[in-house]
Amino acid sequence: MKYGKNVLETLLFFIILFLIREICTQECGWAHRIERYLFEPDAMEGSWPWMVAIARQNGTGGYNHVCSGSMITSRHVLAAAQCFNHHSDPSLYIARIGHVDERLAQEYNVSQLVIHDTYAQGLFNDDIAMLTLEKDVESENFNPICLPPSGEFINLTGHFTALVGWGYTTPSWTRYPNLREKLDLVVIPNLKCNETLRRNTSNINNSSFQNVANDMICTDHPSDCIADYGSPLMYEEADQWYIVGLLSFKGSCDNPGVLAYTRVSEHLKWIEKNINVVCGVSRRMHDSVRDDEAPQGSWPWMVAFGVHRSGGNNTFQIRCSGSMISRKHVLSAGRCFDGNIDFVGTYKARIGHVDERLAQEYNILRIAYNDEYFRTGFFGDMAIVTLDREVEFDDFNPICLPTSPEFVNLTGRFTALVGWPPGSNRPKLQEKFGLIVIPHSRCNGRFANTIALLRSFYPNGIGDGIFCTTSPKGCDEGSGSPLIYQKDDRWYVVGLVTLRLSCGGPGLPTGYTKVSKYLNWIKKNIVR
Repeated sequence: MKYGKNVLETLLFFIILFLIREICTQECGWAHRIERYLFEPDAMEGSWPWMVAIARQNGTGGYNHVCSGSMITSRHVLAAAQCFNHHSDPSLYIARIGHVDERLAQEYNVSQLVIHDTYAQGLFNDDIAMLTLEKDVESENFNPICLPPSGEFINLTGHFTALVGWGYTTPSWTRYPNLREKLDLVVIPNLKCNETLRRNTSNINNSSFQNVANDMICTDHPSDCIADYGSPLMYEEADQWYIVGLLSFKGSCDNPGVLAYTRVSEHLKWIEKNINVVCGVSRRMHDSVRDDEAPQGSWPWMVAFGVHRSGGNNTFQIRCSGSMISRKHVLSAGRCFDGNIDFVGTYKARIGHVDERLAQEYNILRIAYNDEYFRTGFFGDMAIVTLDREVEFDDFNPICLPTSPEFVNLTGRFTALVGWPPGSNRPKLQEKFGLIVIPHSRCNGRFANTIALLRSFYPNGIGDGIFCTTSPKGCDEGSGSPLIYQKDDRWYVVGLVTLRLSCGGPGLPTGYTKVSKYLNWIKKNIVR
């Protein structure tokens, strides 16, 4: 009986140690496995809590699996860029998380898709992408995988690694619904990897052989298609798992040779840059009452569009305002760029200072116009301007997009309007606070009674794509100026100035293009 008591005490001691380790674990890389090398190729439920099955709309109301991915934060998924070669609209995708059988997993919408700038379809280099989910993953078992510390895990030649993903069955090569794992893949030198690829050129999808570069890593090939593109190659140290590669090349399933992966350690700066972007942070609060020139740093996402006028002083004339929604994309009004002028060649964007004379200047690469604005000349007054290079400010801070349903109707809420006076010799950013969103019926009635053209061509009124606020005094903020709303200390762009009558005359509201209505179009046009 005494022996039995000792056994129970010992067992209880180890259970307590296990629980302490579970409670005190670090934030990433803990795999919930019982015996790591016993159950492959089918992964146990909960064994790899960071795994993501990425699926795309199939045109019939459902979704088809396209790739695997890995959660590196509660909101960011690391994947292979080639997964999105033909369909780069983030609204087409969902992320399935939390179950080894993707059919039973939780589904999350994708709000943003960022593909590495130098990735080229059909090539191996920089085959990396990041998905941002619309909301954080909320699960008791969720745990992101660790990123490799800078300078570590550079040379893993000869080390054992693990590969996990949703692969195919053999010999029919049909999609396998359960997560699969291979836990004894050996990292091989890139020289040996290239030699093997040369011998097995039939394995290569490309028409000509391509060397595996230093920004890639190779392992031997398992005897079946255990994983798909974007599946993480993982290395374990001190009971934590680190993502060291993303499956980029796997050759033929029935003729194994080598597997090649994008080396994650070579892209840490790119990953960090795209994770750490926080939106909508400003020193200004919604209860500010002073309508005047904005203080420096108050609205860091603001952009002044204009042209250099000829003359001795080569002055910059502001035509419109805009808002940064990514490091390379500006949201503005379509009417700012209609006409016969070569806007891409002549317009410049000034960013980074409330006084546009002190701001950094960028060229315009292209302009995407909303189709509805082209058809009507009135509705959908919106454009996405792509800059010729990314904004590289250390404290870069874009405006938040209104992705939550609560932004659809803001009647009675207080908002603010920010912008530069178009065509003015006043170069400093202006701001107006305390603008109240008015009921849609009142907005529609005021414009319908005032604009004969609107009554003639749009008998149903302004529709659901325009809303109104009480009108600010003056015409300081022109087309493209963002109407912004603050929630939980973040500012969101909810409207773009499109209709102004008599510059705030008695009883005349200001009309704005409703940003929330066009979110899918915006997301589609900010994919890089």
